[in-house]
Amino acid sequence: EPFLINDEIFTCLNSFEKIRAFLDKGTSLYELFGYSDATLATLYKTAYKIAEERRFQDGYDAYFFIVTIAPHIRDAWLNIGYTLCQLGEHLTGVEAFGRAFELDPTNADSYLASIGAYNKYGSLEKSHDICNLGIKIAEQNKDADWAPELERRLQEAKRYLQQVGG
Repeated sequence: EPFLINDEIFTCLNSFEKIRAFLDKGTSLYELFGYSDATLATLYKTAYKIAEERRFQDGYDAYFFIVTIAPHIRDAWLNIGYTLCQLGEHLTGVEAFGRAFELDPTNADSYLASIGAYNKYGSLEKSHDICNLGIKIAEQNKDADWAPELERRLQEAKRYLQQVGG
């Protein structure tokens, strides 16, 4: 599916007011551009392949495009954070991990990515804080089906942090 913007979409884009009205309805830019979920999946696979090839700046750019047009894709936020960390931008990477956390606070990946980034940045205290936050959320929701796995993974991370830095 080509990534072209057709004349009908250009008509819709001819004023900021029309764009704002479209977005205020809760529609994402990818829908405005006429991209399908299959197109988003193709974009994501391409971005993943680029990052897998260790072309981190290009991978960041690809994931940034994805979250710009479809900000609800948690894994794209995680991978923006990953590419930023690979580029030495650990604290900015943590911001992207935070957005992934906001989209799904029940998934351990966002916590673990933040813990790793803070650990590499040299902020063991922040890593512990993230562990404790996730464990607290899991404990507060102990009856939820996701809570035991979240707590288990974060307890493992906490033990690791204690081994490497106290």
